[in-house]
Amino acid sequence: MFGCGTNARKFEMMRFATEILRTPFCPPAEAIARKRIAFRFVQEDLDHPNNNLPPAVIIPGRFPPGHPKHCDSWGLSFFTTQEHAITFYSRISRTSARFAETVGTHVATVQLNEHHGLQTNPNADGHFNLFQSKDFELSKQSSEVALIQ
Repeated sequence: MFGCGTNARKFEMMRFATEILRTPFCPPAEAIARKRIAFRFVQEDLDHPNNNLPPAVIIPGRFPPGHPKHCDSWGLSFFTTQEHAITFYSRISRTSARFAETVGTHVATVQLNEHHGLQTNPNADGHFNLFQSKDFELSKQSSEVALIQ
């Protein structure tokens, strides 16, 4: 059910491990721990709870069990470049009135490392998910926060 081999040991150290365990093949087998500079939408106050919570917690039931995006909803969204993040933000905020309220109006530069959790591979839009470790705190890993114009 859960990913496979090497991820299984790291799974015990993940935030929301109990909930993720209920989702088959989650996190995906290709998700690995790695170093990377990444970009995440945030509230201006880096200590705002939404900055460290996945969509499954912020909006319970949005992607119920069995939905193709249920596993993804347990990961924190990141982007490989600030440009990818801003392009995505502009596209989604035009069609979703509450998007900015939920994810914030800023983008943070975040230094991810192998201890922060398991990262999926980026898609064509530069988006990937971080299935975060219990110890990950975004505010401690952010080096810069910029208002999205």
